[in-house]
Amino acid sequence: MAFNLVRLSVYFDRKDYLDKADSIFRAFQARATRYPRAYDKLLAAADMRLSRIKEIALIGPLDSPGLHALRGVVFGRYLPNKVVAGAPSAIADLPLLANRQMIDGKPTAYVCERYVCKKPVTAPQQLAGLLD
Repeated sequence: MAFNLVRLSVYFDRKDYLDKADSIFRAFQARATRYPRAYDKLLAAADMRLSRIKEIALIGPLDSPGLHALRGVVFGRYLPNKVVAGAPSAIADLPLLANRQMIDGKPTAYVCERYVCKKPVTAPQQLAGLLD
């Protein structure tokens, strides 16, 4: 649940979800410290909570080869602390996808941290450079 709350806090820009995740971490702190192997997922969620999460928005037709190539770059590498959202066009109610659009009619990737984005890219090689 803590993992879900941390991810959802990024999707919806909701600090109260982080507060709830923090309460889970506090509730299990003593046990997780004593038996870390039994709480591996909780510790991974805590790592995500404390790290700089890569927020990745993919905009474009979901079945297009261009978007498939961008997805391949994102999911083809080890990025444990990432949140990925995709849609054919911007979704105003989802902060990660709000005000995002394709560039020059091509599927586009936005890589952000704390909602501050780097220049959007359309080529898989460019996206790989942003994620490295």
